[in-house]
Amino acid sequence: MAIISWIFVSTFDTTRGSVLIQLFIFQQKAMWERKYLDPGQLPITPLRLANGEWLRIKVSLSGYTVSLRTWQVRAGTVMLYLLDSNDPVNLPMHRSITSAIYGGGTELRIQQEILLGIGGWKLLVAIGIRPEVCHLNEGHSGLN
Repeated sequence: MAIISWIFVSTFDTTRGSVLIQLFIFQQKAMWERKYLDPGQLPITPLRLANGEWLRIKVSLSGYTVSLRTWQVRAGTVMLYLLDSNDPVNLPMHRSITSAIYGGGTELRIQQEILLGIGGWKLLVAIGIRPEVCHLNEGHSGLN
């Protein structure tokens, strides 16, 4: 699975102690293979609301609203959350923003930073996580 690390969040639960949570961009296009990954073939599941609907995070980007689908992966005791703009409700120009990282120029990089930084923080709020410690791994996480 091709993903980029964004944020490491540590929360404290009295029954489990410290809990590590990570958020990422879901990069569906494998850079080295130039093909798209099928989410249905990966060990990830959509993050669902109580009513069964897919949790989507909305972020304003250049006057448009971009919908980010959310995914989850459990890796041992660590929970991973992924954000994905390849949602049919988005305009074609927005669907590919999270498909590949570290390419496409400055404008795409800033768009990814906005979606990941702001969208990632909105996801934490939406699922009720209030981090005590937050590590921003690199530039993609700066806008939160």
